[in-house]
Amino acid sequence: MAVMGTLVTNDEKMTLYYLFLSRIRCEEDKVAWYNETFTFPDKNLPFLKQTYDGPCGVLAVVQARIIKAYCQDGIRESVVSDTNKILLILALAKTIWLAAQSNHSGGTAEAVFFSTNSSSEHWHRSVATSLTELVDIIRTNQKDMSQYGVLPFICSVIASKGGMEWSNLLTERGDCDQTLVNLLISGRAALTLADGSNPDFPGIHEQTDIGFLPTPDVAMELQLGSYLKNPPYPVWVINRAAHYSVVCCEDAGLLQDKPGIYTLCYLRLSGRSALLKMTLYGERYNDDRDWSQTRYGVVECLKVRWPSCSIDVVQGDEKPHQEIEN
Repeated sequence: MAVMGTLVTNDEKMTLYYLFLSRIRCEEDKVAWYNETFTFPDKNLPFLKQTYDGPCGVLAVVQARIIKAYCQDGIRESVVSDTNKILLILALAKTIWLAAQSNHSGGTAEAVFFSTNSSSEHWHRSVATSLTELVDIIRTNQKDMSQYGVLPFICSVIASKGGMEWSNLLTERGDCDQTLVNLLISGRAALTLADGSNPDFPGIHEQTDIGFLPTPDVAMELQLGSYLKNPPYPVWVINRAAHYSVVCCEDAGLLQDKPGIYTLCYLRLSGRSALLKMTLYGERYNDDRDWSQTRYGVVECLKVRWPSCSIDVVQGDEKPHQEIEN
């Protein structure tokens, strides 16, 4: 289907693309952002796979919203592959719309698409005034958005947000800075993980639809607050050792800290999953093992939220020792 909207000018390309990637020193790392796409390697599962180093923070946020829509909202299509498509569209639209809603100029969202022919590449953009309209635009242009995946999506978020410095959203190695992940989760490029905000150290203004759990040192340094610890549905983006992943649970009792045994699905952006069995005890329980020194280091992130828990690794779709290295 033809691309809708207007052409993006060269000056706008500089803002949306070159300034965003300007902090990256290695050209190969820039290429990784250009080539990374949203891919479901198994059409029967709503699990994304990361191909290149760098954009895992973006993929993890989108994966978390895909899982939330799949589990909580129960979105299903008669054809499984169609389910994955609509889940991806909804996750992209929700993230772009959050950035638009926090835009002081009024909250219209822009979707940016790349289209190519044999001789040149063109950038187009379409403007949406509602989330429903944005979903329709992305669905219409999904082929062009998925062709270069991550980059047009990020350009859409940047264009919709507006009015901020973009060159600090990536590290020099091409990894997502925490500011970018905060922007994708909350719609605001917060500098900390704390509840609320102040002029010097902006934080998370309100409860987000998905949560976030880092390692204990990052949680302390960036003042992890209750908004990110306690999303309305049990799904969290995890950050450990510069890699972002996702943990989710279908039992909402986990959010209420009810003692019991919970099964968590761990998605490391490999296209597959592993399972964790987490037992919540009372406050007196103390697991003094140093999880940061094991290949199951993701557990130390979970213990930021549930310090009185014991976690075992259960065989999943692939061997746990392969899946849970971070």
